[in-house]
Amino acid sequence: VPIDELHVAADALIKALELRQKYMTLALQNFNRTTGSYLGAVNSGSLKTSGAKAEQLHSVNCPSSDYPHDSPKESANPFEVRYWPEPLEVKLKFQKGIMQVLTPTGKSVGNDWKFVVPSVDTYLDDYDTIRTFVANGPLKSFCYGRLTYLSSKFGLHSLLNGSRESMEQKLVSKRDFYNVRKVDTHIHAASCMTQKHLLRFIKKTIHTKGDVLVCEDEKSGKPITLKQDILTNVFLPLFEVTADPKSHPELHAFLQFVTGLDCVDDESKSDKVGFNRTTPTPENYSQSENPDYAYYIFYMYANLTQLNQFRSYRGLNTLALRPHCGEAGHIHHLISGFLLAENINHGLLLRKDPVLQYLYYLAQ
Repeated sequence: VPIDELHVAADALIKALELRQKYMTLALQNFNRTTGSYLGAVNSGSLKTSGAKAEQLHSVNCPSSDYPHDSPKESANPFEVRYWPEPLEVKLKFQKGIMQVLTPTGKSVGNDWKFVVPSVDTYLDDYDTIRTFVANGPLKSFCYGRLTYLSSKFGLHSLLNGSRESMEQKLVSKRDFYNVRKVDTHIHAASCMTQKHLLRFIKKTIHTKGDVLVCEDEKSGKPITLKQDILTNVFLPLFEVTADPKSHPELHAFLQFVTGLDCVDDESKSDKVGFNRTTPTPENYSQSENPDYAYYIFYMYANLTQLNQFRSYRGLNTLALRPHCGEAGHIHHLISGFLLAENINHGLLLRKDPVLQYLYYLAQ
């Protein structure tokens, strides 16, 4: 690779990682500490190209105190919720599809606390920037070469040390890696009720709210996508329980053990409605076709960012965004996942794009 193209590729990768770091910081999601150390060193100019060792850089920016080895705290009842903050009188209101947390007088919550969410324009600009990087020919060649080198290096390491490392793993006391029981803690809402529960809900709703139009436009009679209703049903209870945990005590207790939210759909369906600056906001979205994947992920991320900042202000745990992404469909879904999601599920399509695959490797 020519030296000028190498500099262009390095600048593009650093820019992409900085964009991801910006979105992770706003949403209070985790960003890889090692990658963050290198980005900080590059920006401060402390990273020298003449023989700077990764071990030295890592040890300077990440002291051993960042990796404690404490034993788990013993508790008589691990499911007991001890922290119940006092109710906070706030006004919850959706504006342009994003929840706003205000005091009864209409001011922001907290004296020095300002909840910040990136705008649609900012997100679309950053999205287009990553799309430009993905289509860059020299950057593709550079990333493909790096991935090939890393794969070959790991293959050589496995051939030389695989059997020895396998034996050492088996000899470690109290850490039986091969016979440990794997527990799937991924909760699918489709499994939370039986057919009988669903039938009971349908019959009750018909009797109590039989005259309510659920998915039809009153004027045209055509089916519509209730985008704002989806956001309201998901996020409004989460904001309410954050403001007043005793309003939904069971939900408050449940959230103590939830680490993230998923977003699942059939990605193979084509995105007929693109996401741009003219796309209606969720409360005004009335088209029969589903919006773009990037549209869904952005508004989930924006509301989760507000929720995490509010929960952090209240001293509660925060949640991560971990959507299904890259299993099928368009490769651009992975751009949204790279910018907005702490982790993704699947990512099978990464093998088709070396730039995104290398970016995910650097940011994992």
